[in-house]
Amino acid sequence: MRRTTAVLICTLAMTLATGCGRDEAATPAVSGDKTSNNGDGGEDGSGGGGSGGSGEGRFLVRYDKTSETIFEAWRQELIGQKYFEEAADTFNAKINLPQDVTFVAKQCGEENAFYVPQLSEIQFCYE
Repeated sequence: MRRTTAVLICTLAMTLATGCGRDEAATPAVSGDKTSNNGDGGEDGSGGGGSGGSGEGRFLVRYDKTSETIFEAWRQELIGQKYFEEAADTFNAKINLPQDVTFVAKQCGEENAFYVPQLSEIQFCYE
């Protein structure tokens, strides 16, 4: 996955949230305050689920496992750098979402990134 792709998708996330600004009095996200699943990318993977549209939605992070050695190395590097966690914290401090949106790093079979509205996910491909 190219860094440029990640920047473009993060920009997409900001665009999707236009008009959803957080109240200035809102408490900024703290590293331990958000849900992050660095595990096996289980079915839920969000560690908590949606917020029911109450304006309390958060950006979450999930790293799906892969069977490809090179992609697993990339996955471990992303986890170690906490790149997506930092982006999620920044967005959570500034954007009020109606529901959770999860940044998902995964193997897709192509070099790309996607927004999947049915899953409320922004998927970044390891490729």
